[in-house]
Amino acid sequence: MAIRLTKRLKAVADYVDTHRAVADIGCDHGKLALYLAQAGCPKVLGCDISRPSLEKAHRLKAQYAQPNLELRTGDGLAAVTPGEVSALVLSGMGGSTIARILGRHPDVLCRVEQLVLSPHSELAQVYDFLARNGFYLADEAIVHDAGRLYRVLLAHRGVMPAPDDAFCGEFGSILPVKRPEHYDTLLRRQIRLGSAVLAARQAAGEASVGELVAFLNKCREELACLSPSRN
Repeated sequence: MAIRLTKRLKAVADYVDTHRAVADIGCDHGKLALYLAQAGCPKVLGCDISRPSLEKAHRLKAQYAQPNLELRTGDGLAAVTPGEVSALVLSGMGGSTIARILGRHPDVLCRVEQLVLSPHSELAQVYDFLARNGFYLADEAIVHDAGRLYRVLLAHRGVMPAPDDAFCGEFGSILPVKRPEHYDTLLRRQIRLGSAVLAARQAAGEASVGELVAFLNKCREELACLSPSRN
């Protein structure tokens, strides 16, 4: 029986090259790791620092005969041997946490060719990390699941310039080109949040708000470029 995933985890799984050995870092209940094993990945490591979380994954694995799935307790990439996998999945964490986990073990990361990431915040730190560590953003999706929007990033080995302004730091290089469904919602949210921050800073008498003003103007320009039905 095939494991079923939420829309967010299914979007993450769809980006994984199932011809690769992959490690799901922070696998929690293990559903994504099991799905990838069922999908044909030759080897799947489900890793989590939390023993109680991994116990849930072990109970799930016990329901399925899936010899290509292995579960390990460990902090980030510490549970992965260099060269053991060529793809990594990290989802459900903040962008700074993802960057920190990836950066702690360069011996593992340097042997990886594919990253599938789903940060729930601090996208700029993720884009910057990719650019500084020899990865480029190959694709990105926006997923609406259980009333929330999630970002899912696919990165491969290659060259990508670091974000050159706040707008690129928040939205990357793919979304402004693809302009997928829900992109307008992200823009509106950033305009709303950014406008509140701008008002607070101006009320406090701050003079250095030019970067934030430029960011908000770019968000409004992008929103205006979308079709009337999405505006």
